[in-house]
Amino acid sequence: MRYWGDGLLASVDGLRFQVPVRTINAAPSPKHFGFKRGITWLNAVNDQVAGIGQMVVPGTSRDSLHILDALLNLDGGVKPEMVATDNASYSDMVFGLFKILGYNFSLRFRDLDDQRF
Repeated sequence: MRYWGDGLLASVDGLRFQVPVRTINAAPSPKHFGFKRGITWLNAVNDQVAGIGQMVVPGTSRDSLHILDALLNLDGGVKPEMVATDNASYSDMVFGLFKILGYNFSLRFRDLDDQRF
Protein backbone atom coordinates (compact mmCIF):
# COMPACT_ATOMS: atom_id res chain seq x y z
CA MET A 1 0.00 0.00 0.00
CA ARG A 2 2.98 2.35 0.27
CA TYR A 3 2.74 2.94 -3.48
CA TRP A 4 -0.13 5.34 -2.78
CA GLY A 5 1.07 7.14 0.36
CA ASP A 6 1.81 6.80 4.05
CA GLY A 7 -1.80 7.12 5.22
CA LEU A 8 -1.18 10.59 6.62
CA LEU A 9 -3.63 12.41 4.30
CA ALA A 10 -7.36 11.84 4.66
CA SER A 11 -10.14 13.12 2.46
CA VAL A 12 -13.54 13.46 4.10
CA ASP A 13 -16.73 14.19 2.24
CA GLY A 14 -20.42 13.66 2.72
CA LEU A 15 -23.20 12.23 0.60
CA ARG A 16 -26.66 13.60 1.29
CA PHE A 17 -29.76 11.43 1.17
CA GLN A 18 -33.40 12.31 1.58
CA VAL A 19 -35.05 10.12 4.23
CA PRO A 20 -38.76 9.38 3.76
CA VAL A 21 -39.37 8.33 7.41
CA ARG A 22 -38.62 9.98 10.77
CA THR A 23 -35.25 8.96 12.19
CA ILE A 24 -33.03 10.33 14.92
CA ASN A 25 -30.40 11.54 12.43
CA ALA A 26 -32.71 13.09 9.84
CA ALA A 27 -33.00 16.88 9.85
CA PRO A 28 -34.58 19.46 7.56
CA SER A 29 -32.28 21.24 5.13
CA PRO A 30 -34.10 23.63 2.78
CA LYS A 31 -30.98 23.97 0.62
CA HIS A 32 -30.71 20.24 -0.09
CA PHE A 33 -34.13 18.68 0.59
CA GLY A 34 -36.71 21.49 0.47
CA PHE A 35 -39.29 20.81 3.18
CA LYS A 36 -38.20 17.19 3.56
CA ARG A 37 -35.68 15.65 5.95
CA GLY A 38 -32.36 14.09 5.12
CA ILE A 39 -29.09 12.67 6.40
CA THR A 40 -25.44 13.03 5.47
CA TRP A 41 -23.16 10.01 5.31
CA LEU A 42 -19.61 11.19 6.03
CA ASN A 43 -16.83 8.98 4.71
CA ALA A 44 -13.10 9.31 5.48
CA VAL A 45 -10.63 7.79 3.02
CA ASN A 46 -6.85 7.98 3.39
CA ASP A 47 -4.20 8.34 0.69
CA GLN A 48 -3.72 4.57 0.67
CA VAL A 49 -7.23 4.35 -0.81
CA ALA A 50 -8.63 2.76 2.34
CA GLY A 51 -11.75 3.74 4.23
CA ILE A 52 -10.76 4.72 7.76
CA GLY A 53 -14.01 6.03 9.19
CA GLN A 54 -17.61 6.90 8.54
CA MET A 55 -20.69 8.17 10.32
CA VAL A 56 -24.26 9.27 9.65
CA VAL A 57 -25.16 12.82 10.73
CA PRO A 58 -28.14 15.16 10.22
CA GLY A 59 -28.37 16.50 6.69
CA THR A 60 -27.40 20.07 7.52
CA SER A 61 -25.24 22.30 5.36
CA ARG A 62 -22.28 22.59 7.79
CA ASP A 63 -20.70 19.34 8.86
CA SER A 64 -17.13 20.31 9.83
CA LEU A 65 -17.53 19.40 13.50
CA HIS A 66 -18.98 16.04 12.51
CA ILE A 67 -15.88 15.48 10.37
CA LEU A 68 -13.74 16.12 13.43
CA ASP A 69 -15.87 13.65 15.41
CA ALA A 70 -15.42 11.01 12.71
CA LEU A 71 -11.64 11.51 12.76
CA LEU A 72 -11.46 11.24 16.54
CA ASN A 73 -13.34 7.92 16.35
CA LEU A 74 -11.58 6.26 13.41
CA ASP A 75 -12.44 2.67 12.51
CA GLY A 76 -8.77 1.85 11.91
CA GLY A 77 -5.61 2.73 10.08
CA VAL A 78 -2.98 5.37 10.71
CA LYS A 79 -4.15 8.66 12.24
CA PRO A 80 -3.94 11.21 9.41
CA GLU A 81 -2.03 14.46 9.85
CA MET A 82 -3.83 16.41 7.13
CA VAL A 83 -7.55 16.43 6.40
CA ALA A 84 -8.84 17.61 3.02
CA THR A 85 -12.50 18.46 2.49
CA ASP A 86 -14.69 20.80 0.48
CA ASN A 87 -15.69 24.26 1.64
CA ALA A 88 -19.18 23.15 2.75
CA SER A 89 -17.40 21.97 5.88
CA TYR A 90 -15.69 25.28 6.56
CA SER A 91 -16.31 27.52 9.54
CA ASP A 92 -14.13 30.17 11.18
CA MET A 93 -13.32 28.27 14.38
CA VAL A 94 -12.78 24.84 12.86
CA PHE A 95 -9.21 25.60 11.76
CA GLY A 96 -8.19 26.22 15.38
CA LEU A 97 -9.97 23.12 16.67
CA PHE A 98 -8.29 20.91 14.09
CA LYS A 99 -4.88 22.43 14.92
CA ILE A 100 -5.34 21.97 18.68
CA LEU A 101 -6.17 18.30 18.07
CA GLY A 102 -3.13 17.75 15.84
CA TYR A 103 -4.66 17.93 12.35
CA ASN A 104 -3.90 20.24 9.43
CA PHE A 105 -7.24 21.26 7.92
CA SER A 106 -7.05 21.78 4.15
CA LEU A 107 -10.04 22.99 2.17
CA ARG A 108 -10.79 22.72 -1.51
CA PHE A 109 -12.33 26.17 -2.01
CA ARG A 110 -14.88 26.81 -4.69
CA ASP A 111 -15.36 30.51 -5.48
CA LEU A 112 -12.28 31.54 -3.49
CA ASP A 113 -12.91 35.25 -4.06
CA ASP A 114 -16.20 34.98 -2.11
CA GLN A 115 -14.60 33.32 0.95
CA ARG A 116 -13.73 35.09 4.19
CA PHE A 117 -10.78 34.11 6.41
